[in-house]
Amino acid sequence: MELFAPSTGSGKVRGGVCGGGSVGTWIASTGRSSTRSAFVREFLRAHPGDAHLRSQPVGHLTGSGFVLDAERARVLLLHHGRLHRWLQPGGHGEGEIDPREIALREIEEETGLADLTPLGFDLLDVDVHPIPARKSEPAHLHLDLRFAFAAPPAAEPRLSHESRELRWFPLDALPDDADDSMRRALRKLRRK
Repeated sequence: MELFAPSTGSGKVRGGVCGGGSVGTWIASTGRSSTRSAFVREFLRAHPGDAHLRSQPVGHLTGSGFVLDAERARVLLLHHGRLHRWLQPGGHGEGEIDPREIALREIEEETGLADLTPLGFDLLDVDVHPIPARKSEPAHLHLDLRFAFAAPPAAEPRLSHESRELRWFPLDALPDDADDSMRRALRKLRRK
């Protein structure tokens, strides 16, 4: 199964702009040779038909997005209702096989924002993190492919039922519970 490749287009997106290809090829094309990227490539080789499905018990691909304000000075974060910490919008696919499309849908569902402008067409960051077991599912991994977008001027995000709070944070004043992976991704974004 072919998942997705980077777009070479430009402009605003809603619902994805990616074409054919494979995630492994796309990650390789970004020039990232980190352990996380290598792990995702190996995972895709081992699970070519279901890497993006929640039913894959080892783990699955997720998509998330860091949304900057139009001035590119602040990042929009949500205080997750179940995890009780500040995170970027993102989550599981609901039939999509393109993590960028997943990220865009999740951003719109969790913040109400649409018509976002991609900040580059490459993958911003890759994160692999464990998810603890819950009643309905065993412990597993999330292989999160992270993208970056800018909101339109005067964007007014709205809170969803999944979050306790939604807030713009200055890039140099992240919440205290921002983990190393969020700080790493935002450092990369500041260099773009």
